[in-house]
Amino acid sequence: MNDIGSRAPGPREPLRVLYVYHGTAGVAGAYLAGIAEALRAVESVDLTLATNRYFTFRPPAGEKVLRVFFPLTENTDRNPYLRFLELSGLRLPIRYAELALGYVRLVPYIRRERIDVVNLSVIDDELPTWLFALAVKALGKTLLVTAHDVVFEGPRSSSARRRRVFELADRLIVHFDHVREELQRRMGVPCETICVHPFPWADVEPVLDAKKLREHRSALGAKLQRYDRVFLLLGVLRKEKGIDTLLDAWEKAEFPAGTRCGLLIAGKPTPGFDRQRAKSLRNSVILDRYLTPEEFCAALASSHVVVLPYSVRWYAHSSVALMAFLARKPVVASDIPLFRALVDSTVGFLHEAGSVDGLTLALERTAALNDEELAAMGRAARERLVTSWLGLRASLRSLYAALTDGPSPPDGYASSTSRAK
Repeated sequence: MNDIGSRAPGPREPLRVLYVYHGTAGVAGAYLAGIAEALRAVESVDLTLATNRYFTFRPPAGEKVLRVFFPLTENTDRNPYLRFLELSGLRLPIRYAELALGYVRLVPYIRRERIDVVNLSVIDDELPTWLFALAVKALGKTLLVTAHDVVFEGPRSSSARRRRVFELADRLIVHFDHVREELQRRMGVPCETICVHPFPWADVEPVLDAKKLREHRSALGAKLQRYDRVFLLLGVLRKEKGIDTLLDAWEKAEFPAGTRCGLLIAGKPTPGFDRQRAKSLRNSVILDRYLTPEEFCAALASSHVVVLPYSVRWYAHSSVALMAFLARKPVVASDIPLFRALVDSTVGFLHEAGSVDGLTLALERTAALNDEELAAMGRAARERLVTSWLGLRASLRSLYAALTDGPSPPDGYASSTSRAK
């Protein structure tokens, strides 16, 4: 690989950056919006975002957005084609073709606009992602790879495909220390070659439909009004997120006398979700369908505590946890590496992953807190997000200063020459 400093433009010449991240529909778009906002604080960077057709957030004036991915197959309520494609069984093959076509459209753009740096977020194992990374290197461009939402185990995991992309990178970027450690342990990637950035996030409220949000909050409020404490399980209802552990713990929990506790389960179901059992639980409310951004945020606003009982250690990040922090909600989470990095006693409770007794105790302890104690945890969670955000800006400045001026990389980075060795 070529050394970054040897082909970086001069310090007064804007660094033309293309940030490629296709997983940005709905509230998940806050990730890319956060990156864009942080990069605006970095001098001499001319940024272009490549995202999907349904990117929710409005770009600031002067910022370029290429909406090249998934006009037909994105899972959002604004997609008029989605229902037909799901019923016909054509969604997945068409989605694969749309991913490849999006990358194909970007290659001539990189040449024509003389892009200097491509930051590619890797959130899948698909062949087009690797081919696009190869094309970027063939064009002689600097390739930054962000290992975002990377699954390290499980039935669909393909470490070999991801490793090929990672090996092409001039810099490899992750958002948590435990991901860097997993990359070293499972793929043999040296820790010193990986940069850790704080996780970016942006406020989703400005892009929501205020009327729809009020309607959803009102509807949920009517269902939950008899509860003093609402515990929320939110997001795609996958078995590996510890749903069975939560259902077992909810059956066992003995809440303080006089405190009425309810469980809200909200999100798109998968085959691993036992709806009948969940409905049969005492004081449970089930909203098992794809959630619009307004429904997602209404569920957060209507709850007191977010429960994250994930049962496997390979989760690289949790947008639900960060959204909970943004909404000032304390959390009850399993002690997988991700949540050990995010959660301490100031913002919630940890329990042993997969332990019904541990989760039962955590639920009971949380239910025993008074309103002011819960509010204090919520404020601390929000403050943690703000502090991390400030660190992201500093980290990006260091990275792009190295690309522009070509000095020795700061601690936590390695030059591509040293990586090649």
